[in-house]
Amino acid sequence: MAGPLFAFCYYEPLDKDCMRALSAVVTLAISSFAVSGPTPLRVLRVTPTDAAAATAVVTVTFDRPVAGSLDATVDPQRIFAIAPAVAGRVEWRDPITLRFTPAAPLSPATAYTVTVSNEFAAMDGGRLAQPYSFTFRVHGTVPLAGAPTGPNEVGQFLKPDAQIARCCSCACGPSRSARSAPTTRGAIARPVAGSATGAGMRSGAS
Repeated sequence: MAGPLFAFCYYEPLDKDCMRALSAVVTLAISSFAVSGPTPLRVLRVTPTDAAAATAVVTVTFDRPVAGSLDATVDPQRIFAIAPAVAGRVEWRDPITLRFTPAAPLSPATAYTVTVSNEFAAMDGGRLAQPYSFTFRVHGTVPLAGAPTGPNEVGQFLKPDAQIARCCSCACGPSRSARSAPTTRGAIARPVAGSATGAGMRSGAS
């Protein structure tokens, strides 16, 4: 849409008795200088993106400052949501990054969906075009070590009354296969799924 037209006149005196009028008309296309609204706010990156550890911290980074000062900070609790619900602290790590720190390790083998509301504005007035959501999944229990044998060691000959200790990536209750199991003298012990406090072995013929 074209803007208004402007005209001005300039009078330059030539001598004491006469004046010559110099008229100039300037047309300006104001449309090229038209003021437009800010571009939509965008999310640049998020963490975690796929498989996550139980101790993962969630972050959402925008393409421009949102929380620029204490008196103009967007309440992070009002715009952040995670499902299933998780207790924790949500805060601005810096002017462009929203951070959520769970109060306890996340549940293993569970998918979480994070949603950021679009009911807020960046410092320049830009807003998300729509609520932003992403999903990540916490991997299941991973065996880390064992004694006298574990996931990264070859089977060993054990006594019939041998007790097996096992350490896993997260705490979990003991299962039936995780309890100590009798072994046959001379048998080779092979690790089975277990708990963080104790684990069993199944035996095979040597």
